[in-house]
Amino acid sequence: MIAKQPIDAIFSRKTGNATDVPTGGWTSSAPKYKGKVIITSLSLNAQNGEYSTFTANFTGVGALEKLNTGN
Repeated sequence: MIAKQPIDAIFSRKTGNATDVPTGGWTSSAPKYKGKVIITSLSLNAQNGEYSTFTANFTGVGALEKLNTGN
């Protein structure tokens, strides 16, 4: 069961194609943002002998704060 307790989240917009992982990994653009989120769903897939994966969905709670990245 998900307690729906707000947690801190820090994030930014991702550059590049949203579905393909670039060779060097994803990069983010500045500025970053901070806010509160609640986990609205969480699932785990762990097949026998395979890699495990998980998916989480979040819903924002309240306003976002723009962080000063020094750029």
